Amino acid sequence: MKVKDVFELNSKMRNIKLLAGKKGLNEEIKDIGVLEVPDGILWSRKNDLIITTGYFIYKKEIELVDVIKILKQKQAVGLGIKTDRFLKSIPKEAIELANKLNFPFFEIPIFLGYNDFIWPIISNILGGEDYINYRLMKYNEDILKVSKKNYYLKNIVELLSKHLNESFIVVSELKHQVLANYNHNYEINTKAIINQIIKHNSKIIDNNDYFLTKINNKQTYIFPLKTIVANLGYLCIVLNDKLISDLELKIINRTVPYLTISMVNDVCKPKKQYETVESFIKDLLINNKLAQSKLMEQAEYFNINIKQKRYLWALKLTHKTNLVKNIADIAKYLKEKLPHNYIITNSSMIICIENNIHLHKENKIICDLIYKDLNSLYSNCDFIMAISEQFNNLSSIADAYDEAMFCIEYATKIDKNAVYEFKNLIVDNLLNELKDNKHLNKAFVEIVVKLKHYDTKNKCEYFNTLVQFINSDYNVLKTSQNLFIHRNTLYKRLKKIEEILNIKLNNQNTKILLYLCLKFANVKEY
Repeated sequence: MKVKDVFELNSKMRNIKLLAGKKGLNEEIKDIGVLEVPDGILWSRKNDLIITTGYFIYKKEIELVDVIKILKQKQAVGLGIKTDRFLKSIPKEAIELANKLNFPFFEIPIFLGYNDFIWPIISNILGGEDYINYRLMKYNEDILKVSKKNYYLKNIVELLSKHLNESFIVVSELKHQVLANYNHNYEINTKAIINQIIKHNSKIIDNNDYFLTKINNKQTYIFPLKTIVANLGYLCIVLNDKLISDLELKIINRTVPYLTISMVNDVCKPKKQYETVESFIKDLLINNKLAQSKLMEQAEYFNINIKQKRYLWALKLTHKTNLVKNIADIAKYLKEKLPHNYIITNSSMIICIENNIHLHKENKIICDLIYKDLNSLYSNCDFIMAISEQFNNLSSIADAYDEAMFCIEYATKIDKNAVYEFKNLIVDNLLNELKDNKHLNKAFVEIVVKLKHYDTKNKCEYFNTLVQFINSDYNVLKTSQNLFIHRNTLYKRLKKIEEILNIKLNNQNTKILLYLCLKFANVKEY
């Protein structure tokens, strides 16, 4: 079915109001995703229709315009948002962006429940296939993917949050620590739940299914996470004025074994060598002296996947006023904005390890957005942002750090604040490594120095003409237009350049040499 068909499925759906993106209504819907935590955006796929209450936007964990940009990048076909619950109004810039991107953006009335919205669409897509079986099939596929990579509690609860759409917490048996807290629709009274766990502990553990109690007029289901020999923790689901559905119960029962295994893994973790994950990452960046066995051990302790593909980007503050305070404030801002990334501070630098495999394609977009936000929020600071190449193993993180530092050094010396990608400066980096090579320096003198010297002596512009010609991919028409001269004038200049340098501009080897020499001129300047 198409997006436009959603508004005519039944009388309730006719109350949905299209806010923007009319030109995208002919896109095909293949699935529906519920988005209630920022990371949920990473699970969206091509042709997904996304719906949300906007709770995490209300909590300012991410801006609505950023949600729309990333969903469009991931080729989702629309976003429906409930207003009057958390968001009282829709920002004008979000509507304008959705119209610009032809991305359907609509308002779901508060009285229309998720099941009232989702079931008619899924039923239409599947042609009557049982909805519960469909949802369980999807959940089984997703949780099997998680288990094949690892049994990290964080990944499991994020998946559960995506499928369950109810508030829940995970509590450990040891000291009753809250290990995960997902407030979908309202704040959870964790203290009251822990008191109930302590009070009814034996009943909860002895129960083979769940323990049901009422806390602050909310139905609270407590599932023990236990092995044959010990209880390790509790999964607590909180529902407002309703009982748990058959689908929700089946999803939870499929999740409990995976949560239990993750907690067993936590018990068997190695001892930590570092106080925080940031101190561990910082040591890898600066010193890079950990043996592979130690690296693997500490990565396991901090639940870091060593073989995950990542990017590193660095932010350099070039304005010295209130440097320490600004670094601290910006680091705090980034940690709130990017809660799943590693944020490291070092002198006048902030380093971010992009720790989300789903955002690789959006990495430059996100960096541009952050750079823009920081320039707006901290107008008293000047910034340079540098992005490394992708690295495939944590042991390569120091190389990525070196790449970012090269970009920052390059930007500092040419005195231009912007966002730089190492992939665009690879040739510059290679030439920097070869700056003392006698053959390269000889070619530089015979081409760049010689032509500049001729221009100075004879008051000509042959060097600039050559630069424009090369930058225009040796296109005569484009070069003459850029220089505001006639093509015949350009032909005469090019012939004179060939005479001065004793070269042929149509020779492929000459083209490569000229390109390298011009790049090398930039390297020698900085």
